[in-house]
Amino acid sequence: TCGASSNSGDNGASSNSGDNGLASTIGDSSFAETDAANSVAVAVGHLNKAKANLGSWIVLAERNEKCEILDLKSIKVDGEEIKANTFYELINGKFTEAKNN
Repeated sequence: TCGASSNSGDNGASSNSGDNGLASTIGDSSFAETDAANSVAVAVGHLNKAKANLGSWIVLAERNEKCEILDLKSIKVDGEEIKANTFYELINGKFTEAKNN
C-alpha cells in the first residue's frame, strides 16, 4: 500500500501502517514508528527514537545540543540484535534500546 507519514515539529510523532511505507521525523524529541511489513522508520532529529516490525528498517541520527549530526546509521530489524516493535536511539554510534518506550 506504500503509505507514508512525516513530522517536522518538536515532541511529535510519525506513524505508518501501510506495507512498503515510511514514517519519518526530524523534530527534536520526536519518534517514528511503523507496524507494517517491509517499511522504514526514520528519526533524525535531536533526541529522537524509532521502532519497526521484524524485517523492516530503522534509520537514526545522533545529534549534539547544537543539532549538528554526529552520526547516521540504518539497521534491519532482525529480532535478535534489534528487537521488533521496540524503540531505539543512536547513542555513541550504537543502536541502544530506549529507556522510555
